[in-house]
Amino acid sequence: MDAQQAQQTPQPPPPAAAAGRRYGVHFSASSFIQAPLSALLEYSGILRADPGGGPHQAGGGAGEVSIRIVGSGEAGASSERGEEGVVEDEADAAQAHPYTSATGGAEAGRESSSSSYQRYDIQQVARWVEQILPFSLLLLVVFIRQHLQGFFVTIWIAAVMFKSNDILRKQTALKGERKMSVLVGITILFVVHVFGVYWCYKNGDLIRPLVMLPPKEIPPFWHAIFIILVNDTMVRQTAMIIKCMLLMYYKNSKGRSYRRQGQMLTVVEYFLLLYRALLPTPVWYRFFLNKEYGSLFSSLTTGLYLTFKLTSVVEKVQSFLTALRALSHKDFHYGSYATSEQVSATGDMCAICQEKMHAPILLRSPTGQAEAGSSDDQEIRLLSVSWNQDFGCFAAGTSNGFRIFNCDPFKETFRRDLKSGGFGIVEMLFRCNILALVGGGSNAHYPPNKVMIWDDHRSHCIGEFAFRSDVRAVKLGKDYIVIVLERKIYVYNFTDLKLLHQIETQSNPKGLCCLSHHSNTSVLACPGVHQGHVRIEHFGLKVTRMISAHDSHISCMALTMDGLILATASMKGTLIRIFNTMDGTRLQEVRRGLDKADIYSIALSPNVQWLAVSSDKGTVHIFSLRVRVAGEDASNEQRSLEGPRMDHQNSSSSMDPLIQTNTGSNASSSLSFMKGILPKYFSSEWSFAQFHLPEVTRYIVAFGAQNTVMMVGLDGSFYRCSFDQVNGGQMLQKEYFRFIKADLAPLRTSAA
Repeated sequence: MDAQQAQQTPQPPPPAAAAGRRYGVHFSASSFIQAPLSALLEYSGILRADPGGGPHQAGGGAGEVSIRIVGSGEAGASSERGEEGVVEDEADAAQAHPYTSATGGAEAGRESSSSSYQRYDIQQVARWVEQILPFSLLLLVVFIRQHLQGFFVTIWIAAVMFKSNDILRKQTALKGERKMSVLVGITILFVVHVFGVYWCYKNGDLIRPLVMLPPKEIPPFWHAIFIILVNDTMVRQTAMIIKCMLLMYYKNSKGRSYRRQGQMLTVVEYFLLLYRALLPTPVWYRFFLNKEYGSLFSSLTTGLYLTFKLTSVVEKVQSFLTALRALSHKDFHYGSYATSEQVSATGDMCAICQEKMHAPILLRSPTGQAEAGSSDDQEIRLLSVSWNQDFGCFAAGTSNGFRIFNCDPFKETFRRDLKSGGFGIVEMLFRCNILALVGGGSNAHYPPNKVMIWDDHRSHCIGEFAFRSDVRAVKLGKDYIVIVLERKIYVYNFTDLKLLHQIETQSNPKGLCCLSHHSNTSVLACPGVHQGHVRIEHFGLKVTRMISAHDSHISCMALTMDGLILATASMKGTLIRIFNTMDGTRLQEVRRGLDKADIYSIALSPNVQWLAVSSDKGTVHIFSLRVRVAGEDASNEQRSLEGPRMDHQNSSSSMDPLIQTNTGSNASSSLSFMKGILPKYFSSEWSFAQFHLPEVTRYIVAFGAQNTVMMVGLDGSFYRCSFDQVNGGQMLQKEYFRFIKADLAPLRTSAA
């Protein structure tokens, strides 16, 4: 018995043999040539052989099916095969485990039998594919040879289509920087290509469907496919020609009406979708209406096709009519175009962005009432505006001092008028008497490379920081003072002004930096060293994280009070993305618009339910967020570890008091159900509510109480608007103030 066991004990393969095996399967070149698919499946382990030399190998591999019956008769069957040693081992195992031997053996037998059947099925499928694969390839070669011209034409027009779409997309994104010569050249090439294709195929079957007429003769199936494909591609390229002409027209138009340009491009796009949906109809109508198949069958197939087509066409018509209605809306005008004499009198240069004026507008009051300013108003120039940490106040740096305003109710808290100069940066610390001041303007009170920590209660400086380059921004927290230079950020301890951190960034002329203000979390967000990256510093957890937010440079960012949610925008200004600062995951993406824009400000509501964005387009957009955060009843440590998450139901449970039920949702395209097929633009989330402002000044936004949004502009205007949290749409202006009025009370207009 021992000798038999020794003879039957499997020995491990030698190293040389093991090197050529994987999972016990020998992989040779001859087997791969004869049966490539089976060899790959065996090599990958899908058709893995039994390493224990199971019963399916007893016959020398002659049988393809192995059946193993495990139970009372296994000992007899094993003895007939001369496997006494195995029977003794199983008997010993049965004695050692008397309660599990029978059930365990039965389950093992069923699993082995099922595995054998599965391997057999996969093996048969693999062999069937191997048998038909050569003939399928041969038939494909014959098919390509029979339709060689159509095959190459299809590849050509598809390649041209993809390249043309990429060129047009880039030209649209360039906005005012696009060159007229490039647009003209692209348009000519598109026209030549379209006429060239139809000139090469002087066929009525190709022309008639363009005017919704069926072909004269019933086309074969592949010929019908060719007609539809060529016409669809040429129609899309014709739409590109129209778009190029619109881009040329609006480039030369007065005022560069980018909003109107976007509306026109949208109308063209939706009309193209409608026309493309109708284009195959006459071809398939003629194809299905084939009397050779019988009148009943032809009528049935034609009726079914027209019914299915009608359902898709109705939706395209609705989308096109919606785009037309948007085009018919009148633009908001806040003034009249300035004359050349008036432009020359101002120096032909914008006082805010210091760029050459393009079709400047003389503003009038949004309420239609002219405002007569005093002579002192002409001497005061607003240099900066900034919110405090809870958005209950804002500070205004002027050319001769600074002023602090309370938001609700709106009133001026105090001012410091200094004849010695102005302040380009005024940063508050909540509502206390500590301010951070940086000189600015043509007559700066302090040098622009110095930060003065001012105690207004004592009326003197309690700290001073001097640098070799200009200071771009300052952020104050309960524990930190953050000073932003163009390529470096310094973090100081507030109590003893000791330097804690130095953070390298890429070029940051806007001074982008965010600091959380929660009592138990300290999070800082700033641009990283690489383009489009954001660096997150969790000071309490001593964790640094890099987030790849955008492909282009970061233009604006905002943090929630606890620092768990980050919202960013790039220099393109079309998309705003929301991230989890704990793990860097992207939680949501919303679209401001299609044209390039300079994002001025991003604000997140305290309950992380809404997001507001202002830009140089003059529209404040409100978006609904699907972000959930941990409740206040959870510990701060657990909250920091879990972080925010997505709420796909767009609602909140009763266990989460931080977020109320979100009854609104962002607008989306009617084609969003085709996500993954159409371009990403059609699956975007658009703004839930909007408010239009003058486009000639910079505004910062913040959320107030009870679904209100506050906006402060560098023209000295303050708006308070409310939005419908259920229906969205245009926001309602509640209050309007002009707060830069020297020695006068702020001008106020309000709406019920």
